[in-house]
Parts: sequence; structure tokens; C-alpha cells
Amino acid sequence: MAVRELWRLSVDSSAGTHIRLKKAQCKKYAPHRSVPSQDMQKFVGTARLEHGADVALFVTTCRAFTKDALVLALRQDIVALHRDLLGSWVKGAHLESLIPLNGSGGDTRRRPR
Repeated sequence: MAVRELWRLSVDSSAGTHIRLKKAQCKKYAPHRSVPSQDMQKFVGTARLEHGADVALFVTTCRAFTKDALVLALRQDIVALHRDLLGSWVKGAHLESLIPLNGSGGDTRRRPR
């Protein structure tokens, strides 16, 4: 899998195989902060239309997304990985196992759309 740093139009990195193209927005925020809706809106507007992402990831070092940001992410099929899920990914969890948790603190129930 090739990984490329983009830093343009709300995408920080790109990785892909011959099957799926992944685009990621990475935000380094203090743990007590939340990702605001405005940040998610910018990413939603470019991840698929501008960059052609099959899988769009919004990764952050803070512990939460605001309710509006998370609702938007879920509605637009953006994978929202906060600090705890990022930690699991770094420790070796497969991304596919984290996607169903999308923005939750470990709650495996799928949120209604």
C-alpha cells in the first residue's frame, strides 16, 4: 500500500491499494477538546468529490466529536476515529475492526441514520 502526504483541500494523507483508496484528515487536538462540525464539513466536502476516496477517515487525538460533527460523519459514511480508537489502531487493531465503532467510546451498537 502506498501512502502519500497531501496537505491540500482538507486531506492530510492518502493510501491505496488496487481495490480501495483511503483519504484521511488528521487533527492534533488536546484531549479535552472536541472536533467541531465545521472541521467535519470541510472534510466531507472534499474527501470523495475532490479526492475520490472509497474510505474517508477523520482521525483526531482528542476524545470526542461534537454531536453535529458525528451525526454528519455517520450520515456521510466518514469513519470518525477519536483518541481511544486511534490508540487501538496504533497498537495493531485492524482498521476494519474499528469502523463499526465509528466515533463511539467502545459502544459497538450501530448508530441510527
